[in-house]
Amino acid sequence: MYDVIHLFIFKIKMNSESSSFASMASTSSFSIPSENFSEGQNDTTSRNSAFSVSPMSAFTVTVNPAQVQDPVLPSPTTNSNPDAAISDAPARINESNPAITNFSEVAENYYEKVAGMNSAFATILKKCKELERENGGLRREAELTKATLNDKESQLHTIQTEMNSQKNELENLRTEKDNLEDVLTTTRTEMETQKNRFDALEINWADERTDHALQLRQMEEAHAESLRLKEVELDGRHALVNNLTRRNYRIRDEINELEEELELYKDTELEAIEELLTAENKILESKKETEAAISQGNMMHSVQIGFALTAAVQKNRASVDEWSKLETKLGGLSSTIRSTLKCQFPDLQEALDLCRETKEKYEKYLDENLEDQKKRREHAHGITSEGDERQEMKEDQVSALLPRNDEESVDQIPGPSQPRLRKRGADKQLVTNVKRASL
Repeated sequence: MYDVIHLFIFKIKMNSESSSFASMASTSSFSIPSENFSEGQNDTTSRNSAFSVSPMSAFTVTVNPAQVQDPVLPSPTTNSNPDAAISDAPARINESNPAITNFSEVAENYYEKVAGMNSAFATILKKCKELERENGGLRREAELTKATLNDKESQLHTIQTEMNSQKNELENLRTEKDNLEDVLTTTRTEMETQKNRFDALEINWADERTDHALQLRQMEEAHAESLRLKEVELDGRHALVNNLTRRNYRIRDEINELEEELELYKDTELEAIEELLTAENKILESKKETEAAISQGNMMHSVQIGFALTAAVQKNRASVDEWSKLETKLGGLSSTIRSTLKCQFPDLQEALDLCRETKEKYEKYLDENLEDQKKRREHAHGITSEGDERQEMKEDQVSALLPRNDEESVDQIPGPSQPRLRKRGADKQLVTNVKRASL
């Protein structure tokens, strides 16, 4: 903006100077040396040499005083028009000065110079506008640069803050370094102390090594003696092992013999089981005979019933005695053979237990039956009513022949057919278990 103002001031000055110069030229004559304006001289060169315009030097125009002479001031009597002044007063022209005769040429050259200066001024104005545009771009660039500088300044501030924190950390590290140096000094002192102790321990170790070498030699001698004794003991153990091996062979032979005996006992056991089944069949037959006797006794006199039942009981007693003999024979087997048989025949023990339980129940039944027979005999002599006596004997016989359980009573038994079916089912189960055990 300052350049534009300066340019306008310069233009005003030049206009005033040109107007004053024109007035001076119109009222007076110039005395310009002829050597400065020759006929073959270039007007542009003389104009450029007389007026040098420097647009980049604050827009100033410099006039060379060596080439432009001061004009001759006009007289007050002359006209303002230079042509008229020249035509009206030709007598006043100095013939000795030929430059005055060429005043029209000088004026023409002057006007040309003024036109050149105006064109130079226009060029300067264009240049000024271009410079203004460039100045606007430079201002924008300056604003961007300023913003960038502000960012850089903020970054610099951040960096300075980080540098301050780094300085603080560096101070802390220096403090830690000093502390570590103190610790290192203390550690070195302790290491020196430990080194002195280690030297003392080395001296003690050398003395102890000598003592240990002597003790080791003594221990080696004692160990050699103990090895010799252990070798003697080992020889004795080898002899014992040989004896045990021979004994083992003998035991194996005995085991083989026992296995053969076990096979024989197995055969004996199978025979005993067959005899047991035969005895069971006999018991079943005796039960059937007893039941048949009971059914026939319903039609007979009480005394005859007693005799028949007594005979049946005695017969059943013989069967029970035979069964007991078989159990005694089975019980004569050794425990080893019984355990072996249990392993080979898992259901044998169950069958034997069932047989024993059935035998106990049957013995109990026979004992109760005998007691009932005695009671009936005693009671039969005192009863006068024969019909009532028969009815009671029938009920007693039925209740005595059936097994008495804790859960059932005589009154709850529906009839003689269902107990028979239960007994037959139990007998069949017993026979099945014994056969399975024998297999």
